[in-house]
Amino acid sequence: MLSTRWLAPLALAALLPLHPGAGAAQGCDPATREALLREVQDSILKWYDVPNPLAVLAPQWIPAHFVVSNYGYGMAMAPASAAVDMPENPNPFEPLLLMYRPRNNSDGLDHIPDPPYELVGWGYGGAFDPAHKPDMGCAIVAEEFFIHEAGYHTPDGGFVATPPAEATPGSVVAERPLPPTTVGVWHPRVWDVHVWVNRGGTPVVEPCLGLEIPGLSLAAAGFFFQGTGEAVGCTAPGGSARARRASR
Repeated sequence: MLSTRWLAPLALAALLPLHPGAGAAQGCDPATREALLREVQDSILKWYDVPNPLAVLAPQWIPAHFVVSNYGYGMAMAPASAAVDMPENPNPFEPLLLMYRPRNNSDGLDHIPDPPYELVGWGYGGAFDPAHKPDMGCAIVAEEFFIHEAGYHTPDGGFVATPPAEATPGSVVAERPLPPTTVGVWHPRVWDVHVWVNRGGTPVVEPCLGLEIPGLSLAAAGFFFQGTGEAVGCTAPGGSARARRASR
């Protein structure tokens, strides 16, 4: 039987304008933005903070890294539709990424689900156009968007980037390597932004919050700001939990 939980946030979003405010660049004041982010967080916690998202949200949502937890992010899930339908301007009430901390005492490195999970954050992705960042109104400031590099999500839960040749970081649309250079699921560059749960408060918009969530470490350069190329991905000190365990 298909889960119907995913229909509720879509119904809520349908009752709201796509861009609830004029946008920070157009004069959205901090209080308006804070209120909107709290409202969005309440909605996302209500519908997606479930102990076993792999069972409850499937098949509309799928694990983005083969059920493996990534350091600082946790076990990530994305809508199955995102692979073929990435919006230009995401609706803040319709997340395109959910991040879950695996159960206590689990390193999250195997391909076995680790419920109960705790929702620690969510994110949005936008179709990548180097000349256009997504417009999310008051919810997200344009400067907060960074680029998730093109590359392969590999079967071990990792990520192998396939950056294009370019003079300025983030100025070129990446093409799929032909023939394939790595075993895995490839995606192009996407605009990305992460929002971290702050229960009872205002959620935090940051690429990486520095949470001590165990898992396979991804290269920081897989996430970077356009223009400067500043790497902003979460990376474990000394590598992944697997690497640290093997070195003992």
